[in-house]
Amino acid sequence: MAKTTLSITQPDLRRIGWALGLFAAHRMVYAGVRMGRALDDVLFPGYRDRDPGEPIFIVAAPRSGTTFLHRLMSLDDDFAHFKLYHTILPSVSIIRLIHGLERLDKRVGGPLRWALDKLEGLAFDGWDGIHQLGFSRPEEDEGLFVLTLLSPGLYLLLHELDAAHEAGFVDTLPAPVRERLARYYRDSVQRIFEAEQSDGQLLDKSVLMAGRLETMRTAFPQARFVHLVRHPYKSIPSFVSMFRAAWAAVSPSLPEDGAPSRRLAMLAIDYYKRMHRARSELGPGKMTTIRFDDLVSAPEATLERIYAWLDRPLTDDVRRRVREELARADKHTSSHSYSLEQYGLSKGFIAHELREVFDTYGFEP
Repeated sequence: MAKTTLSITQPDLRRIGWALGLFAAHRMVYAGVRMGRALDDVLFPGYRDRDPGEPIFIVAAPRSGTTFLHRLMSLDDDFAHFKLYHTILPSVSIIRLIHGLERLDKRVGGPLRWALDKLEGLAFDGWDGIHQLGFSRPEEDEGLFVLTLLSPGLYLLLHELDAAHEAGFVDTLPAPVRERLARYYRDSVQRIFEAEQSDGQLLDKSVLMAGRLETMRTAFPQARFVHLVRHPYKSIPSFVSMFRAAWAAVSPSLPEDGAPSRRLAMLAIDYYKRMHRARSELGPGKMTTIRFDDLVSAPEATLERIYAWLDRPLTDDVRRRVREELARADKHTSSHSYSLEQYGLSKGFIAHELREVFDTYGFEP
């Protein structure tokens, strides 16, 4: 009988190692969060009475300016926003413990802050110039979905495109799954608000909202949506480039213009299509659309338009903070470069797939 051998290549070993590492990290964090949430029910049951009100979600296809707009609006103290560690550790008990450690650390000279800065440098190395990350920075809600294993980002890190697409469209899953996710999300927001003693209006940004829009509306029926739209020729290769940076560590020999890059582009195209349908489904009272180019060229005027739609004033204090932030942002130059062609994509294909989007916004094909 002929002997057979199992051949495992170096890239395979890298992917297996990354997958095992991610799984181990997830299970440790998940176990800690479950313990923290159990303590919440005993020590801080008042979180159940927290009312996040009428949340505002900043949504778009990926790489359309949501981070920029979110950080400008987060300068308004009347809004409450997530920080990255909130979404990774959504427990009153754990967040309060972190606050206590922060106060103690300041008294003894900041050794924990120094160690955390080093950890951030290691954990988020390679994302500078693409998407600035930090545990205490205003951030989107994706960490909440990572804990449920229903975040496409988790699978995209390993270029598992089939799993990413399934996780990216939660609204297609069975109703009981969607209902549990909606309860978990609302419950997590209440815990974070209780931990921070926040009475502000939730301001969140979510570039992967398209695939879970109906589920989130179940959690917050009164939610309103600020929808950003950018030319697909710009946003789609930027999205592919973002995850190519992670794939390079797992599979450095993976060709840029191979099938995984094109399938990732299709995920972005599907998000465009879903958000475009959402505009007519929700109507102008629930969703307003802002062009990326308007936000970049006239950010303060764009904010005025958004605030008018929300029927709230853009105060002089918020204007001052926004201008100071814009002055700092002007000094930053992104190193993130990309093109359609390098990922095996063509303008004709994207324009054909997104014909209604191009027609609606007058994008040049």
